[in-house]
Amino acid sequence: MKTIKLLSLLLALLMMASMLTACAQSEETPNTPNESDTSTDTPDDPDVEKVPEEDVDANKPFDIRTAIEAFPECTLEKEEFIVAAASSLEGTFIVHQFPLYEEKTGSLLQDSLFDRDAMLEEVLSVSIVYHDIADSSMKNTVGNSVRAGDDTYSLVLGSLFHTATHMFNGNLLYNLNEVAHIDVSKPWWNKNSVENFQINDKIYMATGAITNRYVYSPYALLFNQRLIQAHNITSPHVLMESDEWTLETLSMLIEDTYVDLNSNNLGDKEDFYGLGHSNDVEFYYSFGGTLLEKNEQDELVFTYKEEENLDILDGVISLFKSDNVMRPGATYDSLDAFREGRVIFHTMALCNLNMISDMEDAYGIAPLPKYDEYQEEYYANANRYIGTFALIPISVQDTDNVGLITEALAMASQYTSLDKQYEQVLLNRQALDAQSKASLIEVVESTTYDLCYAFGFQDMAYGLRSVVTNGSAYASFYALYDNSLPKTLEEFLTHFE
Repeated sequence: MKTIKLLSLLLALLMMASMLTACAQSEETPNTPNESDTSTDTPDDPDVEKVPEEDVDANKPFDIRTAIEAFPECTLEKEEFIVAAASSLEGTFIVHQFPLYEEKTGSLLQDSLFDRDAMLEEVLSVSIVYHDIADSSMKNTVGNSVRAGDDTYSLVLGSLFHTATHMFNGNLLYNLNEVAHIDVSKPWWNKNSVENFQINDKIYMATGAITNRYVYSPYALLFNQRLIQAHNITSPHVLMESDEWTLETLSMLIEDTYVDLNSNNLGDKEDFYGLGHSNDVEFYYSFGGTLLEKNEQDELVFTYKEEENLDILDGVISLFKSDNVMRPGATYDSLDAFREGRVIFHTMALCNLNMISDMEDAYGIAPLPKYDEYQEEYYANANRYIGTFALIPISVQDTDNVGLITEALAMASQYTSLDKQYEQVLLNRQALDAQSKASLIEVVESTTYDLCYAFGFQDMAYGLRSVVTNGSAYASFYALYDNSLPKTLEEFLTHFE
């Protein structure tokens, strides 16, 4: 059955009201920590002032400048606070993490970054300078500088795959919890990255509003607005409101959607499909699957053979066996089919949105579905090539002031440029609607980071991709890792002793 009955008019109206309210709140008031959030104390040094608490009074308009003015005085002795900031990836993806011009240009994101930095430079009496270094070059350019003991780079905004893991493995990074003024429990740092990367009270990298790539790194589901109407398919936004946006529902929606357009009986890239995907393990993670996680004793344990994860893997394999799902071919075959209106639903990392900017049909953005009705929240795996983290090199001498400026930059980004990042993403679409913006925020805030995937433990997560897409036996696949993974984890944990 392809069609699910629409909700009543009353529910629809309530939904729209709630979505519009959520959108208005996201634009007018800052995100604030949950009541359960805890703050990481600054090191017990009487000479180090604590960064003040942010203003969370919902009845007052939030003034980021006033909040930054309440920070301790910045006394950075260096003339410049230099940030190494990756912008492009092999020419296919470009999102600048800093203002490109020394003036406003009328560009949405450029102007917000310019205003952010101008305010910080004035209030903190510091000159913020960016070195634009390509992802492929950063680990050598920055790494060699740090290994030589050069205090050139105060902050690095580098790709998880290309920079962060290399500097981590080389012991070239400060534990952020030991850097004065940085508080990774604050809302401008992604809570899931902190939860997964913080071990024994040590954390060497964090992501969030401080990097423009934050919004572009997770995997999301796109759907063709014209096609869901033509096939009488209920929008994922409606299904989210009724908690019916699950694997089972998605499987029902794409039933009998395959069409052999070129009549060659091959099921190839020229045909019509209900679902296309990025040829990654995004569904496994969106269904709550894990390879490695912390147990109740806060110890890291491998979970890939747990029954729950095996069930999830079975569900993903079953989904991909359907004729209604486009088989993985060349890297962008599925994306091309979606752009050309031959795929109804498509999953991809948001960094590839620029590749469908010329798409004629309007499309919506939603999280990937939950595994079942018992899954409490949505999950979005972060692409480790685009996922970018804030790193403080071990060569930094003045950690107090570098920590102060870094925290101020992260906080200011949360309340100035972050919303513009969301709007910039949505500008690539043919129609801007409150539902897609709320869903986009849901995707970004639910971004998760599995350590096996993020740090490439034995490249296990990528081997899992072939198991998922080809439906091969995973018992023998997992057996390949049983002996090697414990040693890999043991070596990894030496960084946190």
